[in-house]
Amino acid sequence: MVLHVRDLERIDRLAALVLEADPLRIAEQVVPEQVARLLIEQCDFAHAALLIFADDERDLVSALATRGFVCTGPVPSTVVRDRLQARYHLAEPPSVRIVHARTVIADKSTRELEIFLAPSRLPRAAAEERVHERESHIAFATDMSATQLDRMCQALSAHGMVRDGGGVNPHENTTTIYFRRARPAGHLYRIELMCDGCHTELLDRNSFDRVPFR
Repeated sequence: MVLHVRDLERIDRLAALVLEADPLRIAEQVVPEQVARLLIEQCDFAHAALLIFADDERDLVSALATRGFVCTGPVPSTVVRDRLQARYHLAEPPSVRIVHARTVIADKSTRELEIFLAPSRLPRAAAEERVHERESHIAFATDMSATQLDRMCQALSAHGMVRDGGGVNPHENTTTIYFRRARPAGHLYRIELMCDGCHTELLDRNSFDRVPFR
């Protein structure tokens, strides 16, 4: 089964940004310029991500291969899985997998897409995600200490970014913290800060702000 045409369009749009823009411009898609420069100075651009709906990752891998990406994975998702279950009040957590797709651009640096793959048996979730892009994001990786990362979170909040949850994926040994713009618009309005290890204390302090979300 081929991928949904809307999901292919979303992949192409995100890939174009990752391949054609420098990390600063990518960051400026979501955060104010001052914060974008802070991210670039203290973190490494890791990937751009989105959630699609399909049952066979081989269809995704094939589509990405034709676009010049080499895939690894899949590995299980825990954070997006749990977000979907909570958002749609699902009795059981859906099977969500992560496919990492990498390519080398002209300056010899590597660029990456992170594609979350959820089952097609969730038509409401699929329809809404294709419109609202609630799981799409750009990610920045850091080896900061917990204290430094906490300060980065405070800086994002001070510039109007809203805490949007996070979690630990034991399959990848990473802690992720999400932020989004207060008034989501367009297809890209969330960032992810990611670091190695399990940092529950950071998640306790930087989980959710009580700001209405569409």
